[in-house]
Amino acid sequence: MASSEGLLSESNCLEDIIIIWLDETIANPDTILLSQRKNLLLSYVKAIQPFTNDSACMKYIANITDVHILFIVSGSHGEKIVPIIHDLPKLTFIYIFCADKNKHEIWTKQFNKIRGVFNDDLLLSIKVKDDVCSLVNINFPFGLFDSAQRSLQELSKEQASFMWFQLVTELLLRLPHTPDSKAEMVTECHSHYKENGVQLEKITIFENTYQACDAIKWYTENTFVFQLFNKAFRMQDFDVIFKYRYFLVDLFNQLGSLYNQQFKNRQGYLTVYRGQRMYREELMKLKHNVGHLISINTFFSASLSCSVAANFSGNGEDLSIGIESVIFDIEVDLTVSCRPFANIDQLSCIKDECEVLFSVGTIFRIESVELETDAIWLVKLTWTNECSQQLTKMNQLTGLLDFYTGHYIGDHPSVLTFGLFLSKMGCLQQAKRFYINLRKILSTDHPDRGVLHNNLGEIMRKLGYFNQARHHFERAIEYCIDTMSIFHPVWAVIHSNLALLHLTLKRPKHALKCYHCALLVISRFRDLNANQNTYIQESKATVYHGMGSAYILLDQPQKAVDFYQKALEIELKTLPQDHPTLIDTYNELGSVNLRLNEWTKALEKYEESLRIAQHNLLGSDWKLVNLHINVAALIYFVTGNKSKTLVHCSQALQIMEQSKLPSISCNRMEVYKSLANLYTHIGLGPLAFQMWERFIEE
Repeated sequence: MASSEGLLSESNCLEDIIIIWLDETIANPDTILLSQRKNLLLSYVKAIQPFTNDSACMKYIANITDVHILFIVSGSHGEKIVPIIHDLPKLTFIYIFCADKNKHEIWTKQFNKIRGVFNDDLLLSIKVKDDVCSLVNINFPFGLFDSAQRSLQELSKEQASFMWFQLVTELLLRLPHTPDSKAEMVTECHSHYKENGVQLEKITIFENTYQACDAIKWYTENTFVFQLFNKAFRMQDFDVIFKYRYFLVDLFNQLGSLYNQQFKNRQGYLTVYRGQRMYREELMKLKHNVGHLISINTFFSASLSCSVAANFSGNGEDLSIGIESVIFDIEVDLTVSCRPFANIDQLSCIKDECEVLFSVGTIFRIESVELETDAIWLVKLTWTNECSQQLTKMNQLTGLLDFYTGHYIGDHPSVLTFGLFLSKMGCLQQAKRFYINLRKILSTDHPDRGVLHNNLGEIMRKLGYFNQARHHFERAIEYCIDTMSIFHPVWAVIHSNLALLHLTLKRPKHALKCYHCALLVISRFRDLNANQNTYIQESKATVYHGMGSAYILLDQPQKAVDFYQKALEIELKTLPQDHPTLIDTYNELGSVNLRLNEWTKALEKYEESLRIAQHNLLGSDWKLVNLHINVAALIYFVTGNKSKTLVHCSQALQIMEQSKLPSISCNRMEVYKSLANLYTHIGLGPLAFQMWERFIEE
């Protein structure tokens, strides 16, 4: 009978790697036999799911997704079930655990996912441990980007992803170190390993004994810290990364201190090597981007010894399942500034590997990707002055990075800035969760509570929860009345956000009243703080933009153009090139041009808005959907270019359906209707019919 109460349910299967164990000798989850085997393996994985029944096991495997399955099975069960499930992509490795090793080594030779036949718990545990380490390292997160030789769309997506990742990590490194941040990390770890006694014991030791000087030691030990910390960065899960900021800062600072001791003011070059298993398609991405820059989006280790690195490459043993063996040859010019790195051999828990640890966000250039032997690829990466200049030439990207770093982060950022960045990235649900969780932590008299409610109100408005948005704006006013002067700049922001809510609810006269209040605050703020002219101008631009939208609703398009143009003039003077604020300004100008039958002008504005959006948004935003549709329609009716029209139609549909955008933010039916009408005009009846079918299904 299968363990129906299992140690790991389908709904809670959150780990990258799980072990499923099928063996008829396992009577139930509490047997001594299972406990002994669990303790050998639970240091490497989150949990183990035992089964005694073939059909129950196969059903479970069919229902779980987004994981690597390590399947341990007895010889008798294996002969029946392995031929059936062997080719499932989610089934990564298989281990036969049996009494008659010689018998089962015969039939297992035909299955390339079988890692071996074992009759000893310890040998099985060692092999599983090695494979888990390899699988963890297979997911080597990187971003590719360059200033040329890429299509605009691909370049923009990579730049947006790179920019926000760099900004978020920079923000987290500058946030204040508090006891609360350590408690958040410990709570997250407890939640993740709540059924894993081995890891829970280590978490308790960490909670009671950890000091900042131990960061590298804990990182290099094969425990929950390494596993969860790296997983968060691999997945670019900003919710979880935020919870590990306490450890992130300590690790980064300790690495920086070692860097200053070992390499600051040094001349010459450092060459290190990294052995890596990689999926073939990921390796081909590197091969197709020789000469481009690569950002490594996690902390990563290399070795001064090429032979040590080769041991981690796999030596081609997994070629049959699409996993390549790779050695990275990395050369760093010590005279060129970069993220800190250091030789950590003296502090690492793993000795004699000559280990060099690099910081998250380190950038290199791909010099070459070649097949060195029949089984091993050699990838050469460099960081030199030429690479640094190549990055600097990306003016739009570096300009935005500098602007956000100076304007929003500064030397002493607020924790609220993290939520602001999530919102600007288009990650509205993550921003909502972040603010709600932060509200539980901040004391009722904390000075940031008013700003928190204001920010949360704006998130709710964008998500379409208008009553909740109004509630949070009202709470923001209550808190700010008690803690802020009447002409504090936060009042201009609250009035502007309230005005946006009125605009969303089609109440333009109420919106204009709020905007006039905001302008009054801005004018008084200018008198009190004449040196903050940039902030004043940006605030005025926000108000002018909103007033333009109000006059659109009042059916006064020419007045709307005047205010949008005022906003645009200020924004072009005060904001860096391709700042995301310009997305909305150009979009609104395009809309009003369209209303005035100025189709060519409208197309120009929409195309500019779309171009900037592609530089800033991460690909899952309703703005991109609507902009692609607007550009598609105008390209067809202004230029008659069917091929370009169809490209934008396809991209709009792909973003909406593949990104699973919340329908509450936009009417999916309207999107399908717009596409159906456009396909009809072009003369593509079958495609139009498909869109009408989806329209009806909604």
